[in-house]
Amino acid sequence: MQISDSGLKIIKKHEGLKLQAYKCPAGIWTIGYGHTHQVSKGDVIDGDMATEYLKKDVRHAQETIRRLVTVSLEQHRFDALVSFIFNVGAGNFSSSTLLKMMNKGNFEGAEDQFKRWNKARVKGKLTPLRGLTRRRGDEANLFGNHELDDMPQFVAAPAVKTKLKSKTNLAAVTGGVGVLASQADAIGGMMDKVKEISDKGGDFVDKFGAVLNSSWFPFIAIGVVIVLGYIIFERNKKVDEYGL
Repeated sequence: MQISDSGLKIIKKHEGLKLQAYKCPAGIWTIGYGHTHQVSKGDVIDGDMATEYLKKDVRHAQETIRRLVTVSLEQHRFDALVSFIFNVGAGNFSSSTLLKMMNKGNFEGAEDQFKRWNKARVKGKLTPLRGLTRRRGDEANLFGNHELDDMPQFVAAPAVKTKLKSKTNLAAVTGGVGVLASQADAIGGMMDKVKEISDKGGDFVDKFGAVLNSSWFPFIAIGVVIVLGYIIFERNKKVDEYGL
């Protein structure tokens, strides 16, 4: 048995497609749907090649199923297991309660085990990640032959709250922008001092004073705060979903 298009679809959805080589967080050159074999800086592929790489990369997961699973599997269960093993590794699968239950014919119990594998180490601590929770949900639904959108998110796997997703911290960032805007007059008041210093200083102070004395300065400062806030927000979102 080989993985079907339904199985490949789930893997593609959660691995994401990159047509140019990039370094993963572990420092390994990667391309396509998580392909790492013989990838070098500057490599570029198309979507068809990425799919071919993926089909080759899942062969190990397929062999693991043939070697360890002792019960007959329908295509949808085989597909779900390929995606699962491709993500967690053959070693973790071989020692899992999921495998033990399945080999005893307890498919319902095995399906329920998927949701336990939604954690990764973030700063040394095992933490539930939303990206993994969604993937385990899709795999469990496929394993149980449900529609992928039938089941809600797993209640037992709460998402990790990122620093900038909390209302408190969002208010802090937004409030910071408001404070900057409201202090525009105060900033303007400082300009006289800067000008006074610039009269006695050199070219550098003159140029610096000119920038600060510009009517655009408050807007530039606000823009910097917004950009920094967005960068922090996106970074924390990555940590929240993928532990990166």
